[in-house]
Amino acid sequence: MAELQRFPVVTTAGETGHVLRRARFIDPSEQSRVILEDGTELTAPASDLEAQNDGSFLLRRSQDPPVQNVPESTHPTSQPPAPAAISAETLFADEVGIDRVAVNQIVDELPTNRQEGDILIIPVVEEILVVQKRYMIKEEIRINRSRRPVSEPRRILVNGQETRS
Repeated sequence: MAELQRFPVVTTAGETGHVLRRARFIDPSEQSRVILEDGTELTAPASDLEAQNDGSFLLRRSQDPPVQNVPESTHPTSQPPAPAAISAETLFADEVGIDRVAVNQIVDELPTNRQEGDILIIPVVEEILVVQKRYMIKEEIRINRSRRPVSEPRRILVNGQETRS
């Protein structure tokens, strides 16, 4: 079980204090314990807590008065605590399971989150730099060879004697 963490809280009435939760966003608890600076402790429904951009929570207090945390007296004349009321309110518990599924698939476009039934699928994407070797012809050098007859007089030595052709 995760340890409880303290997060700053401000009520709609302007009271300040701390809320104890397992995590800032993903906390499956239906109720959170709130300790105000004046020592007042109360239990707030998770639906009454709104996460703020600065890391704190805004507590929208319901109509019920907060329960004061009063230490029990050890004096023998103290009265036993009053019996607790039983609530017939229907409660719900959400359980969250996280599965990581390897896909390793190359895609052409950046995928978006999608919903399949009760499952929210969030793709984890890695940007890969692809280097390809390609050839581009910048220019061509063309060598044209042609043959033509040439008639020029020449002197040729045949058996040691000079002849004219």
